[in-house]
Amino acid sequence: MREAGVPIAIASDLNPGTAPVASLLWSASLSIRLWGLSPAEALFGVTRHAAHALDPDADYGTLAVGQSADFGIWDIPCPESLLYAPASHRPVMSFFKGEHR
Repeated sequence: MREAGVPIAIASDLNPGTAPVASLLWSASLSIRLWGLSPAEALFGVTRHAAHALDPDADYGTLAVGQSADFGIWDIPCPESLLYAPASHRPVMSFFKGEHR
């Protein structure tokens, strides 16, 4: 399906049977290691593609004017750092509905 261009959504489900993982970043990291996704595919999988899987008309999943603004900011050298060492980085800021938390 990946070769056919089907978008891949990545999530954490935290159920003891099939997905005993609470961390979304860890799920993204596993998608690289186990499924061979690129870092860009994994990041789209936990943002844009995951939002679309929940609601094709969603106003979340991307950073754009008019979109719902729930996001985190990390002090890292590159986005891939989050995926190769997901437990090593904590966000320095987070925003929920556009408000700093």
